[in-house]
Amino acid sequence: MIYLFLILSHIMLLNEPASEEGVHNLILNKLDSIETVSYEYNRFLDYKSSSTYEELTGIVFLDFGSNNKFGFPNYYIDNSNLVLVYNGSERFDIDKSSKTMQIFPNPDYNFLESFSFFYNSLLTVKRGFPNLVNKNIPFSLDVKEFDNTKAYVFSFELVDQYLDNFGEVHNLSGKGKIRYNFYFSYNDLLPLGIETSNFQNDTSITKFDNIVFNSTDSSKFEWFYSSYLDDYQIIDNFEKEIKLGDILPLPFKLLNTNTGDTISIQKGQVTLVHFWISNCSYSIESFNYIRSYFNQGLMKESDLSFYSINPYEEASVINSFSSRQNLDFPVYKDLSNISEEIGLNKFPFFLLLGPNGNVLYFGSWDEKRIFSLIR
Repeated sequence: MIYLFLILSHIMLLNEPASEEGVHNLILNKLDSIETVSYEYNRFLDYKSSSTYEELTGIVFLDFGSNNKFGFPNYYIDNSNLVLVYNGSERFDIDKSSKTMQIFPNPDYNFLESFSFFYNSLLTVKRGFPNLVNKNIPFSLDVKEFDNTKAYVFSFELVDQYLDNFGEVHNLSGKGKIRYNFYFSYNDLLPLGIETSNFQNDTSITKFDNIVFNSTDSSKFEWFYSSYLDDYQIIDNFEKEIKLGDILPLPFKLLNTNTGDTISIQKGQVTLVHFWISNCSYSIESFNYIRSYFNQGLMKESDLSFYSINPYEEASVINSFSSRQNLDFPVYKDLSNISEEIGLNKFPFFLLLGPNGNVLYFGSWDEKRIFSLIR
């Protein structure tokens, strides 16, 4: 593989020869020119390591011209079960089946970025492609069929790193290699989709269908929750904004889904809690590095208690997932609604408690910080 700006020679674009720099700039300019876009999002997860297969579909509208403090696009997403909206100041989620609505005022960046519909999305392409070019990530280029469409495919590997949903490059919590394929239409360079695979042969394919750039009228969408009050009931969103130093009301009851035993998280030890759900790709990935820490004995220190908890799914689903993953540590179902107590809203999520139930750390995995607090 050689760097992207060296491999784009002799490409024919719109039946005319183009220079390397010309094609390169056309791709970047195409992505940079997107102010609004609507498309059909189709994601297929096939995780052979855990025998997990999942599909997610929906209609997505993104407004990149909106101004908010994160530079994050306003979005409107609709599928058979949900309507999901972020208008620059608040996010609200509508559940069509239960006729309910949750409202999240002033959501932070992580709460927006970790959203499932943005995993390997058009947002990832728009932000990620320029980032990868600027970092001189080695690419290879080919022409292939993608979803029955002739496409340029840009392939690259990230070692011990990954692209987040916003297209930023981060270090993996553990060791691993992820291969990415970005697909663009051969004729007009529109992004068509992303394909990823890891060292365990877990694959993800997302497809962007019926793309419309810079012509969808955002006024046809309802952007404020007040427009839905006649049809949907507001429910508690559990946004308690947990803080460092908070004292949680231990004990918390848990169900060991393998043995059927009920246990409790008690005071008296430093406790690390791992929250996850089975259909979240980042949750599945988190088990890889947790397993490695167990193998190194880092999770078995005498003064540390560790619990891996699924807060929402049925015990049968949790137990089946554990069996497929061949986990050598127990997983639990939450019986005390811990998620409500801490305002859980993303996965995976880690919570470190001191001996008195005091919050020492919460959020995504941060190896250095967490283990420095444990020791």
